[in-house]
Amino acid sequence: MFRSYLYVPATRPEFFPKAAVGDADAIVIDLEDAVAPNAKQQARENLSQLLLSEYANHKPVFVRVNGDEQVFDDIKAISAQIAGIRLPKCECADTTRAVDKALLDVEQKLGLMEGSIELIPMVETARGLFLMDDVVAASSRIKRFDFGAGDYDRDIGGRKTPERLETLFARGYIASRSRFLGLERPLGHVTSIMDPDTLHRICKEDSSIGFFGRSCIHPKQVAIINNAFNPTEQELAKARSIVEHFEARADGGTGAFFMPDNSFVDMATYRRAKKFVAEFDK
Repeated sequence: MFRSYLYVPATRPEFFPKAAVGDADAIVIDLEDAVAPNAKQQARENLSQLLLSEYANHKPVFVRVNGDEQVFDDIKAISAQIAGIRLPKCECADTTRAVDKALLDVEQKLGLMEGSIELIPMVETARGLFLMDDVVAASSRIKRFDFGAGDYDRDIGGRKTPERLETLFARGYIASRSRFLGLERPLGHVTSIMDPDTLHRICKEDSSIGFFGRSCIHPKQVAIINNAFNPTEQELAKARSIVEHFEARADGGTGAFFMPDNSFVDMATYRRAKKFVAEFDK
């Protein structure tokens, strides 16, 4: 699981080597919002060159393509193995199927395993939010969703608040629907926040409602995000203790009990702790 995804504009190829040797878990080369309309073709050419460079193998590379008809030209510019693409404003099953087919063509052209390029739909509109099921049904490449808060706010006419109330429903829905659909936890949206305490807080908030990982636009955000999505040693120790106590009592038929610190443990608590340990206790 990746905690941090650092965006690199395709029109700033000089940033790529620095990102590749930095602390972000993954890189997202951006062909969309960070690229002016008259620079799209140059961005695609840069993308092709970057994917063939020595730095492309340092860590997983994703590509944020454009969400309109340009997406197919973007996909054709993929010149080597990538971890996946992010599809903005995804709200149409037909488009998703067409993108899936275009990715298959690239895999066949490059001699890659079928399905090796992940497709990450970005929920950025109310329509996209309520058509998540249709989108998932259109492609087996989809493992998780990404949330685009800025475009979503504009779409619903939301007003920004320090508490992020304008996106609370959407974030909760995306996390819950992802679970219902059998997907991995969704990705937290990009933020321009540089204040360490505030950035750490919003990562923890998103984690608490079912997100894992966050995209960022500046290398200084990476360490904060990584730290926020890492469990503390105390959290890991508590989870291990729950698993150990529960499994020790299971043979005796005890399915619910109080821990030495008086916290209550039942089957749901045990399952959550066991999953937590499996994910993070490496």
